[in-house]
Amino acid sequence: MICWLYPGGKYVQETIEIHDKMQIIAKKFHSEKKPIAAICAGPRFLDRAGILNDVEFTAHPATGLDSKENYRNVKALTSKNIITAKGAGCVYEFVDHIVNFLLGAERAKNLKKSIQLI
Repeated sequence: MICWLYPGGKYVQETIEIHDKMQIIAKKFHSEKKPIAAICAGPRFLDRAGILNDVEFTAHPATGLDSKENYRNVKALTSKNIITAKGAGCVYEFVDHIVNFLLGAERAKNLKKSIQLI
């Protein structure tokens, strides 16, 4: 299974207005119920594509999202086919959600054990 990943960072703020391809890809993946992961400011691409209207999500608090109704103040979460995380400080939780979604809970648990998180 393929997972589309939107990284965060300052460039998101700078490029979101001039690159609509990111929203087009997100819409296609979402319509096909393929997994989409976004961290930090990355959920802004999903917001602009109208995807965050029907899922719970998290993002960096300074991201400036239009959709705030379904925002949750947690490190990472999965809602339907959308996996989001707050920022770089939440990368372990983000990866855990991605591995869990793509490969299952047992593989996610084994990964955490192998990197000494549990």
